[in-house]
Amino acid sequence: MRENEQNLTEDKTQIIEKAKQEGMLSACFMSFTVLVLYVEDFFPKLQEKHSWTALSILALVYLYKALKKLQPMCETNLMRPFYAYWTLGIAAAAALLAGILYDSMFTLLFLVLLVVTMIFWTILNFRLSRITQNPLFKFHSIMLIVSVASSLTVLFLKANPGSVLYYADAAITATAQALLVGAWYGVDDIEEI
Repeated sequence: MRENEQNLTEDKTQIIEKAKQEGMLSACFMSFTVLVLYVEDFFPKLQEKHSWTALSILALVYLYKALKKLQPMCETNLMRPFYAYWTLGIAAAAALLAGILYDSMFTLLFLVLLVVTMIFWTILNFRLSRITQNPLFKFHSIMLIVSVASSLTVLFLKANPGSVLYYADAAITATAQALLVGAWYGVDDIEEI
């Protein structure tokens, strides 16, 4: 009986470690896709490459895999807010594209979808914080909301790259992304909540 408990504990530890690695990969890919928008001002060749789209998809795939591994170990539903997040994220991207190409009315739809997407991302991160007992997931969510607000401010004020506002936005965004990587790095155990 004791040997079975030890095997279950070892299996759980290995699953959590694998989920942690996949979560960190997802966070790194996500961070790259977000931060490349700031770096491309200094490295124009990055504008020609669309590998960040592939990295965005990889970020979602690795996040999905990490959450799928953690889901059986807890009662909290992690998958529902994840599905809502990526579905609404795709709809928001489509609305932004339609706003740029067709009618500015779609930009309003984009903003609404962006807010709802952020709500589901926050729900997911608060749930991860609760089951992992790691508050960095919550801090990341709060900083990401501040980051999106600062990015929208830069966009609407049409701040130039090199301005103080632009660099402040870049610093806030980098902090939010670093918190996400740190949050996944700090995952050691899962509470059955």
